[in-house]
Amino acid sequence: MLRKPVWCKCKKHSWTRRQLYAAWEKGRDVLCPDPICQRVIPMKTVETLLIDLDMVAPDDNPPEFAEEG
Repeated sequence: MLRKPVWCKCKKHSWTRRQLYAAWEKGRDVLCPDPICQRVIPMKTVETLLIDLDMVAPDDNPPEFAEEG
């Protein structure tokens, strides 16, 4: 199955699902590198996208923020 990249609204930059997942794991916002756009995509938005893509369960926490038990 071919997976298409996730494009920024400016349509000048895209991210792979793995890149978005890595940002979510680290608890970081995603930044568009285009100098004109420079859009900041909050981690909560990335998390919502990953949930929609079935890569993350709604009750999952990023590993860095998971409570130790």
